[in-house]
Amino acid sequence: MEGIKKVWQISDFAKKVGRSKKTVNSWFLLLENQGVHCLNRIDGQKRVFDELDLKIAQFFVKGREKGFSLSLLAEQLPKYCEVRPLALIEEMKEKEEASPIALHALTESLVQHMDSTIKQSFELYEQSFAVQQKAIQEELRILRLEREAQSKWKNLPYKERFRRRGFLKIEDLEKKDRFILDYVKNKLTILDTLNPTHRSWDL
Repeated sequence: MEGIKKVWQISDFAKKVGRSKKTVNSWFLLLENQGVHCLNRIDGQKRVFDELDLKIAQFFVKGREKGFSLSLLAEQLPKYCEVRPLALIEEMKEKEEASPIALHALTESLVQHMDSTIKQSFELYEQSFAVQQKAIQEELRILRLEREAQSKWKNLPYKERFRRRGFLKIEDLEKKDRFILDYVKNKLTILDTLNPTHRSWDL
């Protein structure tokens, strides 16, 4: 009947999410243990999943596919999705005892609000991930150039790499550091000139 909230038991819900029952259970047990989000229960014991839980599961699916840890996803969840923390569950129970109609209205309001924000939330989530990926790629690029510079330094004549200290000759580490830094800067300048859409951070 239209207007009745749809719920699933764990087997059907896991199939809808596309993950095993064990995996889905572990997500929601983590959220409940941390007090982030609680499932609805029938007769106070049997857990059921609704549309709000489905959206949260989709958030976990997408996050796990991108390599984010469960603890990080649980921590970030309230920033991107509506949740039912323990305090809200207690409030809903009180409203259920007082008025089932009021409880239904509250749940529908939460679901509708979730529908209006989920798309924007995932876009912000993807943008944040893209920034992190770009930073990692830039660090790797600089690391590769530093290794190249170290190899170039080793190929320089002995007298350019070492300086006298008393009766000994030691490697000029200050000069080496300047050499590596200048090498990386020059290489980045050349690469950024060839590819102006990829600007390196200032060293």
